[in-house]
Amino acid sequence: MGVGSFFQHTFITDEALQALPVAERDLYNSYPLWTKIAFAIAVFGGAIGSLGLVMKKNGRNPLLLFRWLL
Repeated sequence: MGVGSFFQHTFITDEALQALPVAERDLYNSYPLWTKIAFAIAVFGGAIGSLGLVMKKNGRNPLLLFRWLL
């Protein structure tokens, strides 16, 4: 769900953005780049770490811990 939310938030179309109220449109346009980068690291780190838990891979714990610290 986080990955889907990330893609919807990052790649919102101009038509969908224009359909939003002015306050929300301004909010979307005011996000700095570093918040999108942190969002991406947290979402994809969690997704990869969760897949590692399911597949019982060894590198999953540091990845999930790093994601939790954000």
